Amino acid sequence: MENIIHLLEAVQLTNQRCVLAMIIHIDGTAYLKEGTSRDTMGK
Repeated sequence: MENIIHLLEAVQLTNQRCVLAMIIHIDGTAYLKEGTSRDTMGK
C-alpha cells in the first residue's frame, strides 16, 4: 500500500498527463510475481 501512496504523490507533482490502472480481479492463475514479466519467464 505504501508504494501506491508514493505513486499518487508523484502523479500529483507532475505536469504530465497520467493514467493509473489497477488490476482488481483475475480469473484463473496469477502466477507472475511483482517485478517479473512474461518476457523473462523460463530464462
